[in-house]
Amino acid sequence: MAELVRQGKVRHLGLSNETPYGLMKFLEAAGSRGLPAVASVQNAYNLLDRNTFETSLQEACHYTNTAFLAHSPLAGGALSGKYALETASKENRLLKYPGFTARYVSSPANAAVKAYAEVAEKYGMTPAHLALAWCYTRPFVTSTLIGATSADQMRDNLMAMNFPVNEDMEADIFELYFNKHRAPTTGVSLVG
Repeated sequence: MAELVRQGKVRHLGLSNETPYGLMKFLEAAGSRGLPAVASVQNAYNLLDRNTFETSLQEACHYTNTAFLAHSPLAGGALSGKYALETASKENRLLKYPGFTARYVSSPANAAVKAYAEVAEKYGMTPAHLALAWCYTRPFVTSTLIGATSADQMRDNLMAMNFPVNEDMEADIFELYFNKHRAPTTGVSLVG
């Protein structure tokens, strides 16, 4: 990569799992050294894991005109509902890789998944459609990175683009987030 940068063949860089400070330092270094600009940041962003981006990195991306790529909009599949802990196979991805996915299988995260699934049902959607439609409609999300393991999953994920997120849905999602499930991936629950 360094050689490609020296040859001028790399014009833009993308960052992953970055902080606002990190983004600003990368931009500062690129500007002062004539290096390729940072074009995008790819961080986890979904109904279970949105606090970090919305409370800090969103401003940095907006201020610097850096595109935001929402990684894991289904929270590793948790928001599809297929990994409900009481019915989950011991071979599923969320249980197989506990260090990576622990944030999505905690009691607070599982409670949030169930609550969002109820909202999806209320509007005649699957849990995956609700989670993806919500993410697709955030004005600061440039694109999403989905991890489909089959053509059927890919089609289903893309179908979520056809589901409008209306004001009532927004209000229901906001109510769950703000009053009950603000930071479930940190193990914190606002529900007593």
